Amino acid sequence: MPPFGWTRRSRELARGASRTLLLGAAMALGAAVVWAAEVPAPQTGNAEILSELKAIRALMEKLVAASESGGRALPASTRALLPVIPSPYADGSPTAPVTIVEFTDLQCPFCRQFRMTTFPELKKQYIDTGKVRFLSFDFPLEAIHPMAIPAAKASRCAVEQGKGLQMREAILTNNENLSADIFVTLAGDLGMDKKSFQACVADPARFGDELKANQAYGKAAGVDGTPNFVVAPTSASKIEGEKIPGALPLDAFRAEIEKLLAAKAR
Repeated sequence: MPPFGWTRRSRELARGASRTLLLGAAMALGAAVVWAAEVPAPQTGNAEILSELKAIRALMEKLVAASESGGRALPASTRALLPVIPSPYADGSPTAPVTIVEFTDLQCPFCRQFRMTTFPELKKQYIDTGKVRFLSFDFPLEAIHPMAIPAAKASRCAVEQGKGLQMREAILTNNENLSADIFVTLAGDLGMDKKSFQACVADPARFGDELKANQAYGKAAGVDGTPNFVVAPTSASKIEGEKIPGALPLDAFRAEIEKLLAAKAR
């Protein structure tokens, strides 16, 4: 087994291939437009989600315009530029100088590998010490992981009981044999109200729009496999930084984090 997820992006980077920014922007813009067209209006929660997608679209249109007019673009294969949107799975201080954005599939074996090997030390050394803010977003690969969307919904149902981070951790570290019964068991282990939790996960209308918005956000970053990360200086308006694809060791993250911390200290 390779040390990180065999995604198309990982293989491209390994071979030294790169994409142009214009192509990445067009893909992201297309995803946002298609999704926005699918959303009936108005529905509870849609306004906020559509607002997020419009922000992504506006940003990508600016990048395309800059490229067409000869403006300098970000290197497509290694960097990402995104607007800041909230995550229900935020870990660490909001004032941390560095932000890491994670795109994950809760049934992905490489996402489990990252969570069990790299994340504990990342949390201990950087998140818990106030140096890094860690924001996680769902990027379920439903075609190969049929329980990824149910797992993401179960995680969001746990957010409603103040156990979102704990449930996410529990699902990821036990994702080899996911089922509806396992989600209920994990909810009970975390001291949640199982009746309310079951009613939440059984509702087919819950969280579909949020998950589509998360996927559009990931596509805007050029994500096509999981896990995938963007490491950036903290900003109130944008996430602009290096992409790190795959379940890499802590050293891969440490190098970029320390570079950003040193720049902040100057």
